[in-house]
Amino acid sequence: MTGSDVIATAALVFAVASFYVLNALPGKLQIVGEPRSFAFAATDKVHLTLPLVFTNSRPLATIAINLRLRLDAPGFPRSLPFVATVDGIYSPKGRRDFATAVVVQGRETRLICCEFISAPFDATGIKAGEVRAAVDAYVLRGWWRWRRTNWVTLVRFPVRLPKEAVEHRGQFIPYDNQAE
Repeated sequence: MTGSDVIATAALVFAVASFYVLNALPGKLQIVGEPRSFAFAATDKVHLTLPLVFTNSRPLATIAINLRLRLDAPGFPRSLPFVATVDGIYSPKGRRDFATAVVVQGRETRLICCEFISAPFDATGIKAGEVRAAVDAYVLRGWWRWRRTNWVTLVRFPVRLPKEAVEHRGQFIPYDNQAE
């Protein structure tokens, strides 16, 4: 094997690897940062609307078949299913679509306002303060015939529930989620 053969082989390997990275790398769904605001109500169910920024920096599309919101705080349900997308945090006359799969094309970023509503439960134990939250996605992973689905945590963040939210929990009101 001569020096020119080594250089040609290295160039071929580099070209194939570059093509894969630039054009054929499977997508990876991510959520950028924590929500800046949210809308909240809790009567016999917890109703939480979050603006989530989904991104996929890889070339191929990625799909989340379903989402869920996990809450880690006493007085809250452990998991809230994804039920709808809305035009904004608080849009009483705006469009409300049923939950569908979230598809993010390659090298795309999308803002989606997601509604999470729990099953009926006793909301009287809800207290103000930071509620640890995590958004999970049921995603397709793997190659072609060997694709599998599993739940993946996309982001963890605090929901800063103010005292006013607990006092007026029967009303669906938007709140700021920024740390003081």
